Order: sequence, then structure tokens, then C-alpha cells
Amino acid sequence: MALLLLVLLLGLVATCVQTYSISGTVYPQGSVVEKVHPFKVQVNGGEHTTFVRADGSFVIRDLKPGRYVIDIPSTQFLFSKYKLDIGVDGFTRALEYKYPGAPKIHASYPLVVEPVKQLDYFEQREKFSLLSLIMSPSFLTIVVPIVLLYVLPKLSEGMDPEELKKAQEEMGSADPSSLLAGMLGGGRANADDSDDD
Repeated sequence: MALLLLVLLLGLVATCVQTYSISGTVYPQGSVVEKVHPFKVQVNGGEHTTFVRADGSFVIRDLKPGRYVIDIPSTQFLFSKYKLDIGVDGFTRALEYKYPGAPKIHASYPLVVEPVKQLDYFEQREKFSLLSLIMSPSFLTIVVPIVLLYVLPKLSEGMDPEELKKAQEEMGSADPSSLLAGMLGGGRANADDSDDD
């Protein structure tokens, strides 16, 4: 009699605590590949964890009816997050979120998981470009004075000979310090402006 009561009690407990499983397949390259890296699949941030098999499939067992968030953390790919609702009758509804804050999309069940994008942590090195060389500031500071040294004598050749002679006389007779003061806006100093009084 006690044995019969124990069997009935276990049967009652088994029907009350019915568990379900979540299954799916991960395709990291967007299609079927020979072997898949062992990605970790987490439920509710690590409450339940499993690894993806070599063929890309995964199964998480012993889940009670309720709402679960499925996440696949990876350093190589960005995967969508999935929100699954498991009903008491075992019916599973899935919603996909491509990234946090993205609009929800109805997903098929069992899950078919493809990466949103491949993660690149390093910027690609720029290839040599003549335009980028010409536009660099160091190139401009070297080339512009050289061009001016070539162009200015050519401009003086095109000047009227009388004006050229007059400009050379002005430059030759002027004192370099007064020229420098004139360029800097000081002008000529008057003799009676001295502070020697």
C-alpha cells in the first residue's frame, strides 16, 4: 500500500513540474559550415548555459514554463538576443532583438541563429595613396617653399626692367633692421623719441 502511494505521489509531482527544452542552430558564417566554434549559449545571463555542438545545434533542457532571454556571447560575432515564451502547454514563441533597443522581430522556433555582423577590433591600415601624401601637412610645408623659390624668380623676369631696377635699389639701400621693423609694423624710429633724457 505504501509503495502504491509513493508511486502515485511521484506521478503527481512529475505532472506538476513538467519541464521543456529550447533548441536551435547557430550558423556563424550565415550558412552551414563543416565545424562550428564552441560558442556558449546562455539563458537569462548565465542561469542556464550550454555549448554549441560541432554541427551548430544546441539544446537547453529542464526549463519550466516562463519567459527566457537567450544570448550568445562571442568575441568574433555579434549575435541577436532572443526572448522566448514557453507556455504551460509547451508552445514556444520567439522574438528576436538584433541589438539592444532594436525593434522586435518574430523569429521561427527552433531558433536559427545567424550573426548580425562580424566584429572587427582593429582598423585596417590605409594603403599608400598619392593624394594622401600630397595633402599631408609635412609635405605641404616642404613643397610650398620650394615652389615659391622657383616661381618668384620667374615673376621677376616678367617685370618691367625699370621697375625691377627701382625695386632692387630700394632693397639694396635700405638698412635690414629698418626693413624688419617696417615689416613688423614698427616703422622708422625718430631721433627725438629716445628715452635717454
